[in-house]
Amino acid sequence: MRNALLKHHLKTAAELKQQMGSDWFAKNIWDPNVKAAVDFAETVRAKAPDKTLVITPAPFSAPGWSQHEYLAFWETLLRTTRVRSAWFNRNWQYSNGCVFEFAVAQDAAMPTFDYEGKILDRETGITQIKNAIKQLEDEGFDTKSLRENLARLS
Repeated sequence: MRNALLKHHLKTAAELKQQMGSDWFAKNIWDPNVKAAVDFAETVRAKAPDKTLVITPAPFSAPGWSQHEYLAFWETLLRTTRVRSAWFNRNWQYSNGCVFEFAVAQDAAMPTFDYEGKILDRETGITQIKNAIKQLEDEGFDTKSLRENLARLS
């Protein structure tokens, strides 16, 4: 999405959706992101030796829920005993939702892994988030949500 925002000289997903239209947004932003998340979940599932349940938030839709309600749902789910680890795809540090999930997983002392299955520790995650915030701010984007979730890691 960042590239589309830069290309169209916009700052938010809402502006992009309004300017380009809902159909364009779904076809070019939403659907490819959901597909990438589902593909990543399949990759993680294939690596799991014990048929571990793999959950991806991307295709989940809860019409009428606020962002706060949506994130509270995922926080509750992450904190259950059924969830044993959290994996993060490439460029996760640019996603408000992924940074939130990383902060929750770290708070819950849950193992976290990058897209290659390597341990993604708190310090590495914090560094990646800080670098993403700097880059986004240099490009003129609002990083309020990323900063709020980064603060959860302190």
